[in-house]
Amino acid sequence: MRLTRRSIIRTGALSLLTPVLGRMGFAPPAFAQANPTEGQWRHGLSLFGDLKYPQGFKHFDYVNPNAPKAGAVRMIALGTFDNFNPTVSGVKGSIAMGTNMLSDSLTVSSLDEISTDYGLIAEAVRYAPDFSSATFRLRASARHHDGKPITADDVIFSMQSFKKYSPMFSAYYRHVVKMEQTGEAEVTFTLDSPGNREMPVILGQLEVMPKHWWE
Repeated sequence: MRLTRRSIIRTGALSLLTPVLGRMGFAPPAFAQANPTEGQWRHGLSLFGDLKYPQGFKHFDYVNPNAPKAGAVRMIALGTFDNFNPTVSGVKGSIAMGTNMLSDSLTVSSLDEISTDYGLIAEAVRYAPDFSSATFRLRASARHHDGKPITADDVIFSMQSFKKYSPMFSAYYRHVVKMEQTGEAEVTFTLDSPGNREMPVILGQLEVMPKHWWE
């Protein structure tokens, strides 16, 4: 399981501390490459320093693209489970271990950089100079488990579902006041106030679920 802010807040700690630290003035440093061209499309976001990997890189340095495939892996899991629905985790039933791996996110964290994410489902992201909104452009090749394309409607559906059904993530995404399709493969999230430099990274960690499957 990859370690992200999403997985950390399952303890409940970060979702409580983030707004408090923000009001105390402990906002993260500015994004790397924030000012060359305001509002430009970016293939990655970093809270500290420049991006390590260039646009179009094939894989992270710690990944072996020629690693053997197939086989089985068994991992320990405490207790039982009766739910594969990530939006109601901790509310209705016990969520199955590894459920967060069933769906990909808009971006993915780099494990050899600090607070840095690169496009996964989204090939690029841009945000307002005051961080009052962020727009993600989806990768044309992005697909769900059944081979159907991942659409802007899937992204909007996923955000709406987490905000409506998950007490934990509704708090995590509470600053999102509007989500809309603003291009053929673009989704824009509008925030309730400017100035939160971490929000583009947080939004990128949204797990995108297939709307056609859940409905």
